[in-house]
Amino acid sequence: MSNCRSQASVPFVSLACGVLAFTAAAYLAACGGDDMVEPGDACSVGQVLGPGQQCSVGEETFVVEDDGLGLACLIESDGISRLCGTREVTKGNFAATNIDDTMDWRIDSMP
Repeated sequence: MSNCRSQASVPFVSLACGVLAFTAAAYLAACGGDDMVEPGDACSVGQVLGPGQQCSVGEETFVVEDDGLGLACLIESDGISRLCGTREVTKGNFAATNIDDTMDWRIDSMP
């Protein structure tokens, strides 16, 4: 079940990847490569992003997932390595936080 490329039916594979999304290591190994994210415009301090929106942080991409769970991720340029959270995402001098009671995220600091 750790391989999303199994011979299982398509609905099962999709469900498996969705469930694995909450176990970061397994999700990245099993599903991350299929979800290559194209970088958007550069992020800026104070910028607010909603579900499905993204912006660039140097070579990385900050994405507010359109999953209904409020998850946001900082995705490295390889498209696989991700740092995700539901309240905040910080790495180095980059920081973004979820805006209370919404699915929106605000960029708080940039490198």
